[in-house]
Amino acid sequence: MAGRHCFPGGTGPQTRVGQRPGAEHRRHGHVQSGARTRCHLRGACAQQILEPFLRGAQAEGIRFHGLLFPGLMLTADGAKVLEFNCRFGDPETQVLLPRLKSDLLDLLEAAIDGTLDRCTPQWDERASVCVVMASGGYPGAYQGGKEVTGLEQFDGAGDVMVFHAGTKVVDGKLVTAGGASSA
Repeated sequence: MAGRHCFPGGTGPQTRVGQRPGAEHRRHGHVQSGARTRCHLRGACAQQILEPFLRGAQAEGIRFHGLLFPGLMLTADGAKVLEFNCRFGDPETQVLLPRLKSDLLDLLEAAIDGTLDRCTPQWDERASVCVVMASGGYPGAYQGGKEVTGLEQFDGAGDVMVFHAGTKVVDGKLVTAGGASSA
């Protein structure tokens, strides 16, 4: 699957600011065939997906302002739309937002106000990687209650950030409580 975050807004479909390129590769079950691979596309996504969608919405009297994340499947015939989300994708956000030097609120307000054409977001040019740890069985029936250890070794590790969700504290220990637990 592929996708790309963008901030539509302004007077036409051409007015938007997209994020820096990134990629997510997920192992799905025991197969690494790419069935759940997201590659963030730049030109093709904008020209073949976003611009036609925004022009069509505008033609129907719908002016979308905000954050848009289209999920796409890459096929031999090109990208096919699976879904549109009005939110940040996960775990893409964990590699995207730390690289954004500009104020996210300024970008979202510019999308709402129709002034994105005056925005030039600044990005950290360094590479960013997100590794997701998932509980056994994920994405199917996963095992909960497994202790998560080793996070303390990342304290003071410079540019390393650890995010966790799908966890809870039981008897003073961090344990899994969802499928994808740490990134």
